[in-house]
Amino acid sequence: MVFRFLVGCALISILHRNYVQSDDFNLQARIDQLEKKIEFEKESTLQTCKKMNAQLQEEVLSLRTIITNVQQNGTLTNKRQSPPELVAFTAYIENGAGHISNGQIIPFDRTVTNLGNAFNIHSHTFVCPVDGLYMFSFVVSHYGRGEVLGKLVIDGVNIVDAIANPVADDHDQQGVNMAVVQARRGQAVQVVNYLYNDAWYRTDEINRFSTFSGVLLQAT
Repeated sequence: MVFRFLVGCALISILHRNYVQSDDFNLQARIDQLEKKIEFEKESTLQTCKKMNAQLQEEVLSLRTIITNVQQNGTLTNKRQSPPELVAFTAYIENGAGHISNGQIIPFDRTVTNLGNAFNIHSHTFVCPVDGLYMFSFVVSHYGRGEVLGKLVIDGVNIVDAIANPVADDHDQQGVNMAVVQARRGQAVQVVNYLYNDAWYRTDEINRFSTFSGVLLQAT
């Protein structure tokens, strides 16, 4: 009788220990799962903040350029323009452009030509140095299914648009457009992504598929 009692106690002890261990294991698994979820949310929030910060810095640089030129124009309105001999540029993107938001300036950050130094690689903006007749062109490139749309704007006003919309996963496509416009000194000319968020433009230092160019045809 005593033996049976001792055996029963031993069995109860073993079952209790296994139950506690099982609870501990389940609790630890839940803790691990929550920690992974928190870490993922932190990383996702951090990446979103970084992207928003980069976009805001880009917009601030663009606005500073515009304000500086407006201020300069205000002090020089009664002075005769002294146009530079040549104004022309071609810009491209050095390392590709991804996660571009709707309304964001496409970040052309390198130049092949920048005669007159009117194109700013930091604000990705061309500022007209004189009143005149200008010609601008741009190319947007995309690889794989989906599409990207870019538009040429002057002081935020849409001039012309281009679209790249490959028909298959292994296809490239380029969208091209150009415009001849009368522009005033100090006006800002940019190529802006629109319609889609998280757009990706195919281009790099070797394969300069996406470009932005302009030239002063005649000062007026």
